[in-house]
Amino acid sequence: MTIAFAGIPHEYTEGALAPVSTEYTAWDLPVTGSIPPELDGLYLRNGPNPPPVPYDGPYHWFLPDGMLHGVRIRDGKALWYRNRWIRTEALAGKLDTRPAQGPADIALVPNTSNTNVIEHAGRILTLAEWGLPYEVDRELNTLGRHDFGGALAAPMTAHPKIDPRTGEMYLISFGPVAPYLRYFVVDATGALVRSEIIDVEGPSLMHDWAMTENHVLFLDLPIVFDADYGAVAGFPYRWDDDYGARVGIMPKAGTSADGRWFEIDPCMIIHTLNAYELGTEVVLEAARYSNAVRDRWRPDVLAIDVGATLHRWRFDLHARTVREEAVDGRTFEFPKINPGLVGAPSAVGYGVETSHGERAGFGGLLKWDLGTGACLRHDVGDGRVAAEGTFVPHPQARAEDEGWLLSYVYDPARDASDLVIVDASDFSGAPRAVIGLPQRVPLGFHGCWIPIAEGQPA
Repeated sequence: MTIAFAGIPHEYTEGALAPVSTEYTAWDLPVTGSIPPELDGLYLRNGPNPPPVPYDGPYHWFLPDGMLHGVRIRDGKALWYRNRWIRTEALAGKLDTRPAQGPADIALVPNTSNTNVIEHAGRILTLAEWGLPYEVDRELNTLGRHDFGGALAAPMTAHPKIDPRTGEMYLISFGPVAPYLRYFVVDATGALVRSEIIDVEGPSLMHDWAMTENHVLFLDLPIVFDADYGAVAGFPYRWDDDYGARVGIMPKAGTSADGRWFEIDPCMIIHTLNAYELGTEVVLEAARYSNAVRDRWRPDVLAIDVGATLHRWRFDLHARTVREEAVDGRTFEFPKINPGLVGAPSAVGYGVETSHGERAGFGGLLKWDLGTGACLRHDVGDGRVAAEGTFVPHPQARAEDEGWLLSYVYDPARDASDLVIVDASDFSGAPRAVIGLPQRVPLGFHGCWIPIAEGQPA
């Protein structure tokens, strides 16, 4: 099956969205404030960045070639900044570059590997929905495609979940043809050890999902694949009133037959914050777009007139009931928590505020008290634009928010970006440190912090 995409009437070529045209390396970056000496590692962020080749018409923000941006921090210093395109087969067709080697890809569309980057079992993997992950090294060089020794026979989700208790990684694969959903488990050594087909109603968009200590949650919601719509709108998923909306909850060690499905009010969820168990309940917290999306849905979800708000669902596994409640009414995206609490009750959540009705209208950083719904805002400055914030816990943390939130912030005054380090326990205060970067980091998607042990290469 081949999927073709048309352009849509938005060109992501200005301001914080504008791509950069070259790969760059800068050493000994300038710092305002003081970098916490406990931070020793590499901050990476992935996102779309089309190469400087002629394009026939506009392109969609979700689709261009992936580019990594990285800053290496050690001993209170910002040692270097690098940006590198991921050497996919898709990129090789546009630039004079050799594609990375590895097993044959299984992508239905060109795999630009542009959405996320993670580290697990010593490997750094770049991810999209469309195909196999690509492995890179700590200097952002692409090593090749990775299929877990031949065990992964389906595209890998952009949002795997790493269990902080066991070191296992859980992932899904969704697609436009049956079987529409697969579930995989990778052990702490990086070996893929389980593969299950999950029965769902059809080809829904399952960009993200959720995990608790003992369960996984699948979001079977009414944004569904439609190739004809993609040829017109530029992205082949649309709202379907007839599809319904439900959440499946399955034991981690279970099969599709063990799943319990709960109907919920129709909505769209692009990103989840967290899920956890509380007595007989499984609790899900996520950025929820209401069913008003039905009338104003466009593929660039941040350019619709409906913003996502923080909601909570309580699924009672014994009573087979579900309760939904709004946690806060402000609009946001890119929810994150302390990574040590994935799948466990968390009291604090983070996000990036959005201005719905604007194209990719991001603003400042947000921090929630998930018990009360109270929210603090970190002002990144007039006209400045924050990207996803990644929480890095203090190595000796005694509180959930003892650590730092790292975010690339675009400054239009100098048409370049900073890496901003915010003390999460003093969230509304001034940044702990601002690292000046030599160029713009275009608004992108997801990133991670990779700790580097003492004695390892810089």
